[in-house]
Amino acid sequence: MKILEIKGTIVDDETAVMARQSGKTVTSPADVKQALANEEADSLDVFINSGGGDVMAGSEIYATLRTSEKNINVKVVGLAGSAASIIAMAGNSVAISPSAFIMIHNASTRNASSDAFLETINQGMLNVYALKTKLERQEIENMMSQETWMTAGQAVNLGFADSMMFENEETSQLVAEMKDKIMDEDKTPEVNNADVLKSIDAHLAAIEKALTKKADPKEDDEKKPEVEKPVAQSDVEKIVADAFSKMFGLEA
Repeated sequence: MKILEIKGTIVDDETAVMARQSGKTVTSPADVKQALANEEADSLDVFINSGGGDVMAGSEIYATLRTSEKNINVKVVGLAGSAASIIAMAGNSVAISPSAFIMIHNASTRNASSDAFLETINQGMLNVYALKTKLERQEIENMMSQETWMTAGQAVNLGFADSMMFENEETSQLVAEMKDKIMDEDKTPEVNNADVLKSIDAHLAAIEKALTKKADPKEDDEKKPEVEKPVAQSDVEKIVADAFSKMFGLEA
């Protein structure tokens, strides 16, 4: 598996050379072609964090990734905006971080350009979004006109991304925790109901005997009416506690 980072401004190859000489972070079509040239890897993970740039360079990168025989796994980890959002649509799978965004809007230029030219560029980008999302063209056009920022959840719901990163990991962790809990519960000793009932009967009999215990005759053998000998409350509580402890296998 090979990794490619789409970072900084999207530019053409010539501009990339000059930009790097001045210490700027850029990505150009040549970077993508170099990453794909690795014959040993059958897949390419593309990590995107870029606000966009040259739409023509972005279009070239998109086409280069789409025509590759490798499996392209796009991961939006920061922002996939403008031309970078076009690149994101090239993945065989597109995953987005819960904290990341996708932004789409109409093309613009610093130079004087006709509305017809910009509209042509917009339609080209719209083609890419429609192919990925299956949304109606008019809906996508409205989103582009308004410059739409999408959270991870919105991007997945609208079809700009296929899944949210880390969701499966959290689900797997929950399943593992539940499995461990069930296994621990299975280790709990089983209670023999017959033995419990016998224990209850025996201890209830002991309680009844203690409560009706008679006082012993005095040494002078003088016959007097028998008087019930009171039983301390603490003794009763101890007997009851012992009974329940044995019922449920608890240690005092």
